[in-house]
Amino acid sequence: MPYFDRHKLNNAPYPAVVYYMGEDNTKPLDEREENVEIVVAEFMCDIQQNSHTMERNNIKAEYSVYVPIDSATAVVNVRRGHLFRAEQNGVHIVGSVAGVFPSQLDGVTMYVKVNSEDKSSEE
Repeated sequence: MPYFDRHKLNNAPYPAVVYYMGEDNTKPLDEREENVEIVVAEFMCDIQQNSHTMERNNIKAEYSVYVPIDSATAVVNVRRGHLFRAEQNGVHIVGSVAGVFPSQLDGVTMYVKVNSEDKSSEE
């Protein structure tokens, strides 16, 4: 019979980035670039797929992302509409944040929506 030591399991094994596209205001005016990826937060998280639907060449999926943080001292700057990027076991998850909510597990739960098109039919 297999044995799992729950104390050795990692609650947040996947690296993720939340960002938005905009103008980098940290540089002087003559060096600024538009449409630059501006990172809001980088963290380790747990990702679970909630649902998915398929319509023609389009796949829509929704994910729950749990981020363990110290809620007594941490400030969460992630907002609805920010972009989300992570990799879970070799699968790239790129979508937008649909909501950010406190969790009773002393962390934050984010809901991420992913909308991807099937590029194989365009060839």
